[in-house]
Amino acid sequence: MCTDPFRLRLRQKRYVVMLSIFLIVLIALFFDYTNGRHDSALITGPVISTGTLSPRIATIFAALCTFSACLIFGLHVSNTLGHGLVNPQAVTPLTIAVTLLAAAIWNFLAQKTGVPTSSSHALIGALVGAVTFSAGPSNVIMSGLTPVMTAIVIAPLLGFIGGIILTAVCAKLLKNAASPRLNNLFRPLQILSCGLLALAHGGNDAQKTMGIITLTLASAHYLPSGQTPLWVILSCQSAITIGTMAPQSGKMFRAVSQGITRIRPWQGASAQGAAGLVLSLATLLGIPVSSTHVQTGALAGVGAIQSVGRVRWGTITRMAASWIITLPAAALMSGAIMTLTSALSTLFN
Repeated sequence: MCTDPFRLRLRQKRYVVMLSIFLIVLIALFFDYTNGRHDSALITGPVISTGTLSPRIATIFAALCTFSACLIFGLHVSNTLGHGLVNPQAVTPLTIAVTLLAAAIWNFLAQKTGVPTSSSHALIGALVGAVTFSAGPSNVIMSGLTPVMTAIVIAPLLGFIGGIILTAVCAKLLKNAASPRLNNLFRPLQILSCGLLALAHGGNDAQKTMGIITLTLASAHYLPSGQTPLWVILSCQSAITIGTMAPQSGKMFRAVSQGITRIRPWQGASAQGAAGLVLSLATLLGIPVSSTHVQTGALAGVGAIQSVGRVRWGTITRMAASWIITLPAAALMSGAIMTLTSALSTLFN
C-alpha cells in the first residue's frame, strides 16, 4: 500500500486522466453513431425512393459497405484531423470533450429540423472553436483549415459536375432504350453506386472520429508514435455502422430522396456514382469533406441536366445556408461551452 503523499497524488491524477480518456472515447463513439444515423438517409434514400431496394435490404447493404471501408482506404483523413488542424500541444481531454459535445448537439438539431448538414464540418468547427477559446487562435493551423473551408464550395460543385457528366453519358448511350429496359439495366448499377457511396462515406467520416481519438491519446502521452491503434479503427467503424442501421429521420429521408429532385434508377446510379467517386478521391487525398455536400450536388446535377425546373432550388438554398453556417456555428457553440466550463471550474476551485 502506497503511503507517500506525492506518489498517492500522482496515482490519483493518473486514474483521473485514464477515466477522462475513457469517457471521451465513449463520447466520440456516440458522435460517430450520430454521424452514421444523420447520413444514413443520404446513402439509402435514392436507392429506396426508386424502388430498387427495400428499406431493410438497403440499410443492411449500406451498413456492410460502411464497415468495410477500413479495409479499403488508408488513414489519410484521420491523420489530417489528428495533426493537421490544430496544435496537438494545445489539446486537452476537456477540449476534446467539448468538441464532441458541441458537434453531437449540432447533429441532433439538424436531425430535428430535417435539413441535411455536415457532420464533418460540425466536428471540425467545434474543434477549432474549443482550441481557440481555450488556448488562443495561434494554435489553429490555417494551412490545414483552408482546404476544409474551400471544400465547402468545391465538394458540391464537383458532385454537381460529376452528376451532369455521368447522366449525359448514360442518356447518350441509351437514348433509344425504352424506360422499363433502362430501369431493369440500371437497378444493379444503382446498387453498386450506393455501395460505393457507403464505402466512401465510411472511409471519410469514420476517420474523422479516429483522428479525434488519436489526438486525445497523443495529448495525454498514451500514444507517442501518433499512429492510430487498431482498436480505435474498429471501434469507430463499428459505431458509424450501427448509426447507419439505426431508424432514420423521416424528414431527413424526404429531404434527400424527394426534396432535391425526383429520380429514376439510372439517374440514381449516376448521382450516387458521381458522389462516391468524388468522396473516394477526397478520402485518398486526406481531405475531410462532407458526404452531404457531395451527394446533394450530384442529385442537383442529375436533375438540372433534364430541366432546371426539376430541381427544387429552395431546398438546396436552405441546405447551402446550413452548410455555410455549420462550421462557425459549431465553433461558437464549443467556444461557449468551453468558456462556461472554465468559469465553473474557476468558481468551484
